[in-house]
Order: sequence, then C-alpha cells, then structure tokens
Amino acid sequence: MAAPFRLLVTEPLDGALNMALDESLLRGRLAGATPPTLRFFAWQPPTISLGYGQPLDARIDEAAASSLGIGLVRRPTGGSAILHEGPDLELTYSVVAATGDFEAKVPIVAGNVVAADGVHDLVEAGADIIKVGVGPGAMCTTRMMTGVGRPP
Repeated sequence: MAAPFRLLVTEPLDGALNMALDESLLRGRLAGATPPTLRFFAWQPPTISLGYGQPLDARIDEAAASSLGIGLVRRPTGGSAILHEGPDLELTYSVVAATGDFEAKVPIVAGNVVAADGVHDLVEAGADIIKVGVGPGAMCTTRMMTGVGRPP
C-alpha cells in the first residue's frame, strides 16, 4: 500500500533555505524516515536558481542581480536558470516521493542523460522512460508551454 503524502506549505524563504529544505526532504525520504511530500513555497527575496550542472557564467550578471536585491542559488535538479519572482508573483512546488509511493502505476520519466552509466543508474532507480541527450528537449516544460523565460 502506498504511503500517504504529507502536504507542506512553507513561508517564503530565501533561495539557500528553500533548496536546503528540499534537500532535507529528499534525504529523509531516501532514508525512509519521512513520508512522501508535496510542498508549496515561495521565494523571498526574488531569486535566480541555476540548474545543477549549469555553469555560472557571463549570462548571469551577478552584480546587477545583487544591486536589484535578487538572490542566486543552485538547484539540486537540472535545467537552466529560472527567475523566481517572489511571493506576490509566483508559487513553486516540489514533490519528494519514491516510485512505490503511488497507488497506481505511474510512469517515471527521467533524464537528460549523456552517458551509459547515467542510463543504467536511472533504470536501477526505477525509471520507465529515459530522456537521452541535451538540447532544446532539456528546457523546462512549464517555460515551453507558457512561453515565459524561453530563449529567443
């Protein structure tokens, strides 16, 4: 039987605390110490979050972001930079769960991988579908569907 999900709604936090809390929820679930969790949260101050493997390069003007009061943090997930615009303009969610936490069989989609070891690891972890390669397919689906934050 699937474990019941916990609903967690947190006050707006800065980028480092938001990412630390998500990491803590993940570590607890991996250890079997905490239930699967659906978390809703916001960012205060507004924050740019970089994807796990994204380089911090000239595309992010750190001085300008700082002068505007915009934080900078790295996410434990992939993708490209996202501007989280603060609690009045954005609500973010995260889901921390294992493959056995769902009543029905839910296909697990994972990726993007560029090496055979990555494919093997994702299959071992229970992935049903694996995205291979990087490029336009790596872009955040929300950004593609809404057209917000898409590169030209």
